[in-house]
Amino acid sequence: MVAKAEKNIRKQEFQARREEIMWLEQSLMKDLQPHLELEYRVEGDEPLLVLLVGDLHIGSAATDYKELEKLRDFILNDEEITVGTGIGGEPITFNTANVRIIFLGDEIEGVKPKYLTTNVMSLTMDLQEQLNYFRDKFLKPLADAGKVIGMVSHYWGHPGWALEATTLDPWALLAESADVETILNGGRVKFVFENGQESVIETRHNPTASSKFDPLHGARESLLMQSEPIRPDGSASAHIHRLAAGKEHHAGAANSMFMVSSGTAKSTNKELPVDQFGVRLGKPYTTDNGFTSVIMTPPVGRYKKRSKRIEHTPLPSLRHASVAQRGLELLNQTEKGGITRELKEQILETFGKEPEIDIVEGESVESPAVMERIPKGKVLEKLRGNGFDEADLEREEVYSKLKINIKTELPILLQFIANARFGSDGQTEGFHKVNKFQRDYIIKNPYAVVLYLRSLLDNSAGKLPNRRQVLEKTARFISRSEDKGLALLLDSSLRNDDWKRGEDPIAPGSFLSREADIPLIHHLSQLQLFVGPEAALPYTLSVLDKLGHHGSFSKPSFGLRRNYDLYMHKKPGIVVGGHMPNAGTQMFHDGTNPETEYPTLVAPGWWARNVDTAGKGNVSPGAPPGQATILFPQEKSGDHLVYPTSSIEESNLLFDAFLLLVGLEKMGLMESVQSDKT
Repeated sequence: MVAKAEKNIRKQEFQARREEIMWLEQSLMKDLQPHLELEYRVEGDEPLLVLLVGDLHIGSAATDYKELEKLRDFILNDEEITVGTGIGGEPITFNTANVRIIFLGDEIEGVKPKYLTTNVMSLTMDLQEQLNYFRDKFLKPLADAGKVIGMVSHYWGHPGWALEATTLDPWALLAESADVETILNGGRVKFVFENGQESVIETRHNPTASSKFDPLHGARESLLMQSEPIRPDGSASAHIHRLAAGKEHHAGAANSMFMVSSGTAKSTNKELPVDQFGVRLGKPYTTDNGFTSVIMTPPVGRYKKRSKRIEHTPLPSLRHASVAQRGLELLNQTEKGGITRELKEQILETFGKEPEIDIVEGESVESPAVMERIPKGKVLEKLRGNGFDEADLEREEVYSKLKINIKTELPILLQFIANARFGSDGQTEGFHKVNKFQRDYIIKNPYAVVLYLRSLLDNSAGKLPNRRQVLEKTARFISRSEDKGLALLLDSSLRNDDWKRGEDPIAPGSFLSREADIPLIHHLSQLQLFVGPEAALPYTLSVLDKLGHHGSFSKPSFGLRRNYDLYMHKKPGIVVGGHMPNAGTQMFHDGTNPETEYPTLVAPGWWARNVDTAGKGNVSPGAPPGQATILFPQEKSGDHLVYPTSSIEESNLLFDAFLLLVGLEKMGLMESVQSDKT
């Protein structure tokens, strides 16, 4: 019995020691594990530009190393800019030092013998040289300058090949050598600003899901699966070599969310060898070039009254990032100095109170199709016999291509008004809200213009006994914008056969066109907007009514992208429209586009209280409206520059920033001085 008791005691002691060792091992492994959430404290309250970059593939013969050097130099290039003096005589200056980077993975090509022809034979460096090159040329210089927030690690990917084959951890080696933090794949970075505000980005290399047509599918799925109180502000991923940057408002959600899918530096230059792996999978010879980012802008000055939240602006390229960063930092400083309004007035006094807008109907293309149906035959004869005035049945031209000259030295804010549902019941229609919006943000902004898109009238408006009064109210609403109204979409609501029935038939679109003096366009029409003092190249904008059965309830821009891919044969720079409940914007990469490498998609939100296009069983609120685009003047080839905005607040913020930036630069009031980096 004694021996058995001693044996049990020894067994218990062994189990206790084993558990202690296990707990120590767990604690050690947890300590060595990359961050599940990395907290990054932001000094000051200036806008912060965070580059979200993956898939550098250092070591591959297909990698464009000159583009990588541009990326590094962009981050290290701190510049101080002076813009006059504040109210108290103090100088107003800002700098471009507020740039950071998060590496999203596959910084090196790695080595995998299994991929002999697609990997090993395409290498220009062995594994050690790849690590050394990335560390010495990029990671350490950026880390020493305080620019690196962290690296996403421990995912299935190119650096992981070495870990799987040898247990040698390349992420740990790089992090230790450059003193940077690693973030577990799917982990979060929490930015804490000095004013206490926080912003959270979910970061990963491999997206949680993929779509053949939508690069942001995985990032969106990950965000939507998380309950909103703990949902990050945005998500960034890489791996698929398909670039996109988007921001969305989903119906019922309290906040918007942004997403980016990083491009790559591999197989982006036709002057270099192509990526053999991609080619053998049937992929295009070139992949999506560009370095994505997001600018976080804390509210400042008068803008605090409009929004208390940090504004997140996702961007597809270094050029977009550079211009936006300069503009937003400039606005931040002029607000602090109390001179924003004074500078804006000075700019408008110099360049004109408003642009010159000329709708060039003679160089536009009319549609050969009959777009509005009217009574014919015996029905029309009976109406004539009753003394009906046929003037209401006269049909105006509807344009398939509409050329518009907008002569301006300054950027233009192109607003989209859709989904107001005039003529629906008083609890549903959005007349009062959109009327106030048009007054405050279009009529009062001299450099704002507007397109009137689908569902301005409710689909049932043609059945109303007071339908003419509804049309007259709509015509007065459009007329208030005067020449700011560029075009009106003859959508399915205006083409409904209800309008030709009854004792007072009318061609509603033509009536609105005459009364409001605005041209008509149709589904898939293209507008050519020549923006600039002497613009030779247009911004081509394609307009959609519905989405041809390509719409998605959860992906606002999906139907726009499929229409762009399948039905727009000369690709436009901007696509806008759609009828789905959610709203958002997306920029993606298309190297074949004749206007820009980064086309823009805009899915407008809803002014009406409820969505009318989801079926009777799916009556629900729509996403918030206010989406727009900012168009910069095009004075020469390569000037094409578009910024989509996803809300009224973001539109105001970015447009004011760009108005100041372009205006002050052209007036010669911005003195740029290279800072001393020693």
